[in-house]
Amino acid sequence: MINSISNLKPPDKFNSEFKDKIDSKQFQIFTAEVIDIILDKDHPLYNSINDIGIIQFYSYYGPAGFAKPISSYIQKVPLKHESVLIISSATSTTNEVPGMGSYYYSELVNVWNIVNFNPTPYSTAVQPQKESNSSAYSTFSGNTSGQTDPEFGKYFESKANIPSLLPYEGDIIFQGRWGNTMRFGSVSKNKNPWSKSGNNGNPFIAITINGKEDSSRNQRIEDINKDSSSIYICENQKIRITQSSDEEGSYFITKNRPKPQSSYIGNQILLNSDRLFFQSKTDSILFNSKKTIHLSSKESVNIDTKNDIALNSSKSISLNSKKITISGESLFFQGKIKGIPQFEVGATGAFTTFDGQLVKVTNGLIVDIS
Repeated sequence: MINSISNLKPPDKFNSEFKDKIDSKQFQIFTAEVIDIILDKDHPLYNSINDIGIIQFYSYYGPAGFAKPISSYIQKVPLKHESVLIISSATSTTNEVPGMGSYYYSELVNVWNIVNFNPTPYSTAVQPQKESNSSAYSTFSGNTSGQTDPEFGKYFESKANIPSLLPYEGDIIFQGRWGNTMRFGSVSKNKNPWSKSGNNGNPFIAITINGKEDSSRNQRIEDINKDSSSIYICENQKIRITQSSDEEGSYFITKNRPKPQSSYIGNQILLNSDRLFFQSKTDSILFNSKKTIHLSSKESVNIDTKNDIALNSSKSISLNSKKITISGESLFFQGKIKGIPQFEVGATGAFTTFDGQLVKVTNGLIVDIS
């Protein structure tokens, strides 16, 4: 039994066996069951940071041993008792020991076509007695009836009914185990919600999270109104999204209302979730638009700062409300205010403006406009 796998230095006997297998073209690629995986320093086989991600495996078709992830850029962490592809290839000591190699693991084997977990039938955790009657085996593990499925990790919680995304022709789809997905797709005329407009082949990217289980295990199609969180990147598509607020009275003042989202077709990016938080740690947040920037809320729009708030327009600034309250230690009005006469410093009382509005003035300052 190997007690440490740091730097993957197996005994000489293993070196010889490995070289023989490589020379004879045996076991170059084979499937194996994951017996264990090192994910932190608390693992009994952990020796250095280089051990993170290494699995211990057993194969019915080849040798047993240890394997590193085949890529350091994209990692797919297998669960205990899932199956992976094992590949033999060069190692860091190949130049020192001709013929020396190492094992690497790559793809998870999609045994049950379940996105959440795919345990190996006849798992080494529980050795069942083989029976010809398929009804004698449980749904996933292949263990005989009455035997419990093995644990897949210390804290992993299985959710077998997490649905996979429904694919369309040419799609490239990345899926996590819990309904977190990324689709690189395109318009597929009338096949899905983002294909009601545009031409077949217009690119589309959707990053979504929907962790709801579906006992029917039907494959899922993204829905920006029902998924927990969504980012859509579109080219020439129309996306119908249910707006949280339909307040848009300011458009009746400026007369420059954009086309409603329900009918807009074009290049666009949509973000939708229960809450959006934008923060700049050291510099600025800049919103820049060729046409309109619109803020709409069912409750309030708040702006706070410890320093200055500046509004600048080369044309006009319009305020429209049932009540406008302006308060401060000092208020200054420069220029001619339409409909409101000038008041002397110290003037106090209620005055009627030229256009019939009632203005309350205290010490020469407008404090209320009814």
